[in-house]
Amino acid sequence: MKFFFKKDALTSIPHGRVCYNVEVFRKIIFLLLTVNFFAFSQTKGMSLETLKSKIRDQIHDLKDEDQDGWKTLLHDIEENESVYPDEIFFPYWKIYVYEHLQDDEGTLKTIDAVLKKDESFKELYEIKGDILFKQKKYPEAIEVYLKGLEHSKDPSDFFLRVGKAYEFSGDFTKAIDYYTRQSFMNPKDIRAYVQIAKVYILLDDSKRELEILKKGLDKSKDSVFLYYIGNYYERLGEADKAIESYRQYLDKVFDKGTVLRLASLYRMLGKLKEAKDLYVSVLQRSPEDFIFESQLSHVCMDLRDDVCTEESLRKLSNMRESVSQNSLDLVIFYQSRNERQKALEAISSRIKKYPDQLRLYGYRGDVYASMGELERASSDYEKIKEAFPEEYEKASERLGDLLEKRKSEENNIKMKATPP
Repeated sequence: MKFFFKKDALTSIPHGRVCYNVEVFRKIIFLLLTVNFFAFSQTKGMSLETLKSKIRDQIHDLKDEDQDGWKTLLHDIEENESVYPDEIFFPYWKIYVYEHLQDDEGTLKTIDAVLKKDESFKELYEIKGDILFKQKKYPEAIEVYLKGLEHSKDPSDFFLRVGKAYEFSGDFTKAIDYYTRQSFMNPKDIRAYVQIAKVYILLDDSKRELEILKKGLDKSKDSVFLYYIGNYYERLGEADKAIESYRQYLDKVFDKGTVLRLASLYRMLGKLKEAKDLYVSVLQRSPEDFIFESQLSHVCMDLRDDVCTEESLRKLSNMRESVSQNSLDLVIFYQSRNERQKALEAISSRIKKYPDQLRLYGYRGDVYASMGELERASSDYEKIKEAFPEEYEKASERLGDLLEKRKSEENNIKMKATPP
């Protein structure tokens, strides 16, 4: 079982590094069990050790999503448990199965039964406390975690868990106390500093928040604190300091999320070329990245760089053909430059690939109309009549106006050509 901190403005770590897990318990489980299911009906007459070995060898067929299989397995375990009531192997297996069945109550009940026999399994306190925390029973979770502390030679994860439970229960003083204990025990553990800083955010104490982030950077030497410090300054509106911290972080770690934040700050300050350079640097690594190509096209538009804009929009139109708006952006771009033929080619290419996207015919009709090819425009508009009646009605009105205008122009030409 893994317990993950909820992400927020501070704890959105670029690499998902803040998490708890019950590794020792997992090792025990996998050593005993591996992963899955074995038909216990075949184990009659076997010794206990042979049974365990047989299970370990044949339990890799059951899939995680096979709920019926896990339920059958649970039933068979319980039958064997009745034969070997003092064997810890079966209760451990039951806990593992209950987790796959997402049966918290079954897990808790089995853990309590095991702890009645032997209170020394500190991993079970972690699992039980995490379930209670998930159920928002924070006082009960704290009680279980503290009990686990009594049986743990390494209380570090319990300090973090207790701190988290106190934090969610609203007791920020005790939360900071337990997080601080963890930071003293393991000065390089970034989780403690991160959680303390988060509590200071909740307390609206920005001065202490920055102090603990700088302390975390000094003690752990982990560059991720440069990201947090940048985030801190960004939230306070100090863009220049945020940019400096983000740049220092990106000098050490390549992280697309941070690049987006940094580019956004540059654009906010009107530093469009710097933002463009950032997008290009990522696309050199990941040329098919839709998000960065899209952002590049927009910043190129802001820079009035038509060559860059056209190139970027062309890449987008080929990158995710299922997203029609990208091709339309290219059409609109050509229309804005009065390059009607290129606009027509772009939208026609789209229709050729996806003839069932009826709305596209309406857009092509608009292009034809702008080129004066009113009959072709009318033909395309007819294709959207049933699917998009409102759009058809508006297009027909525009087409009618154009036809009237053409008729008027033709009459004027005839009048001028007719001698008095």
